[in-house]
Amino acid sequence: MMPLIPAFRPSGHIGEGGRRALLLGTRLWLSVAICVPLWPVNLAAEEPSQPPPSPPPANASLMFSEADVAAVAKAVAALERAQETGIAAEAAPGPADAPQKPKTPNIYVSAIVELGDGDWTVWANGYRIGPKEQAPDFKVVGVKDNAAEIVVGGDQPARFRLHPDQTWRSDHHDIVEGIFP
Repeated sequence: MMPLIPAFRPSGHIGEGGRRALLLGTRLWLSVAICVPLWPVNLAAEEPSQPPPSPPPANASLMFSEADVAAVAKAVAALERAQETGIAAEAAPGPADAPQKPKTPNIYVSAIVELGDGDWTVWANGYRIGPKEQAPDFKVVGVKDNAAEIVVGGDQPARFRLHPDQTWRSDHHDIVEGIFP
């Protein structure tokens, strides 16, 4: 069988002529690889036919309107003034300044285990709740037929029964399947 490259033998050994060709080729490619990046390139020889475009205005935005950009610039300027002077910027009194009542969270029951003789464990909102341990925001008053009876206090008290993988939504006072944070 005739080898494709004469310097190589079919057995995979390189003969003396093959070694010379391989060494010469390696030296040639190595010298090209070293010299090409060092070759001086004259980029200033070509002059552009058109001047470069001018930069966009500083307050231009692709995402916000001009009014939004102005509001952000005003807020940034107020923050910088406050940081320089050490005085907090004056804010208009509003509902954000009023003390907020704690909001009752949604309640999600992930599992219920009835152990018998009035002993049970309910996993709700990440808490392990039993007859002697309760969650801080609500109370589980009993377990019957794989459902937990839960009482929520606060300004809008509620009493309801949840099965595993159900959520009581505090804003709507309804029960839905699955978890709703």
